[in-house]
Amino acid sequence: QAIEITLPTQVEAIAGLAQSGDWDAVRLRLGNELKPLETQTSVLVNRVNQQVSREMTQAVANMEIVQRRIVVIVPTMAILTFCLAAFFGWSIARRLIELRLEERVGERTRIARDLHDTLLQSFQGVLFKLDAITYMLEDRPDAQKQLETVIDQARLAIVEGRDAVQGLRVSIEIANDLARAISKLGEELAATCTSPVRPELWVHVEGSSRDLVPVLRDDVYRIAGEALRNAFQHANAGHIEVEISYGGRHFRARIRDNGKGISGSVLHAGKRTGHYGLPGMHERTKLIGGKLEVRSDPGSGTEIHLSIPASVAYAKSDSPPKSKSSSQGS
Repeated sequence: QAIEITLPTQVEAIAGLAQSGDWDAVRLRLGNELKPLETQTSVLVNRVNQQVSREMTQAVANMEIVQRRIVVIVPTMAILTFCLAAFFGWSIARRLIELRLEERVGERTRIARDLHDTLLQSFQGVLFKLDAITYMLEDRPDAQKQLETVIDQARLAIVEGRDAVQGLRVSIEIANDLARAISKLGEELAATCTSPVRPELWVHVEGSSRDLVPVLRDDVYRIAGEALRNAFQHANAGHIEVEISYGGRHFRARIRDNGKGISGSVLHAGKRTGHYGLPGMHERTKLIGGKLEVRSDPGSGTEIHLSIPASVAYAKSDSPPKSKSSSQGS
């Protein structure tokens, strides 16, 4: 600012001396005026250099801050992008699995319908004919007795076949009310129970009911159903209890009775001779990624405990959790 004020005045004075031809005075004036001007210019240059240095230092610092932020932001964005891609990939894979499960449910329903309409109906017709033949063998009691044994076996096969068909259709009938389905099965088993003591069935639900993966839900129903059949038909129990637990980490089902229990040899072998209920339960549990424990002592009843990880058991659902409940069967 000082240079801008003094320089024009000094230039005009020196120009006046030059026009008058007084060159000695011009040289003297230049010598006297240039030194302060050089000093002021030098000071100005130093100030400019200092200002530039400060600005450069600040710019470098700002660049370092930006670089540090970039170092943080870029990996974070990469991680977020990877997580989003993984989430969408998982969602797509889960949906594909659900579609395949739905296809399996539909196929099993079709098989159940075909079995009922063809094989079981034909088998029932054969049974009627065998019943008629027994009346033709009254003069041959041995043959008649053998035929009646065959008829009894055929009736049992029809019952088992109907149970299998009922199991194939269960995915449509039980929806996601597993407790109600088990209670209904208990009522049916109680109605046909030949034990001297009619067992009392209790079904309890712990936690908020959640939708299960459809095919897995059917397998849980079959495992629980097989345990109930054993309790009703073989245990001579007076009390049967089913506990269904919807936990945050596991889905659990526990079937207990106060019957005669299972012998150690049967538990060790994993099945009764000629029966495949226990092996079937273990196989189904293994296929759905669960764990099955059978605890029993002769005279102390039997307890069957099924546990499945929540990540495997529960279906993706937007519906709110159902309220805690319990139900009783006869």
